[in-house]
Amino acid sequence: MTHQNTPALAVIGFGEAGSSLCKGWGRSDVRVFDIKQHGDAGIAAAKTADIAAAKVIGCQDTASAIADADIIFSTVTADQAQAAAAAAATAIKPGAFFCDLNSCAPSTKQKNAALINQAGGRYVDVAVMATITPKYHQTAMLVAGDHAEAAIELMLALDMKPSHVPGPVGRASTIKMIRSVL
Repeated sequence: MTHQNTPALAVIGFGEAGSSLCKGWGRSDVRVFDIKQHGDAGIAAAKTADIAAAKVIGCQDTASAIADADIIFSTVTADQAQAAAAAAATAIKPGAFFCDLNSCAPSTKQKNAALINQAGGRYVDVAVMATITPKYHQTAMLVAGDHAEAAIELMLALDMKPSHVPGPVGRASTIKMIRSVL
């Protein structure tokens, strides 16, 4: 199914956040990769079945998932955020947005930004500000960094609910961390 006036999408990580975004968008043209598709046969089969049930396109690696994407959503676990950015940096299309939704430290997001931006992509710090399951893709998100405003335009085309936070990469994730502590 082709969606006019909306960007080509990829999701890295198909756990709660990644699958919720896909469910909310309701698109069958989203390309997805999750590291759990490899390794333990039982876990791999279950992850592959989850992707198939969501009616999205399962890919065998990050490079094939993101190759033609205009906007990539990284929704892996915090400990895998830098590995996901490094893998994406090897294959990101020039000018593509890399929206890092991972709940990791601002310093990790800054390192990820350097990887993506040096590869020709446009890194965006995104902080998911509530549990994602009730509202899926419409969950409130803070967006920061040099490419935030341009990424927000694409997110709005996807019927998402982003809010711009002026400032550098790390600002959105810092606000989320402070709010969580308080």
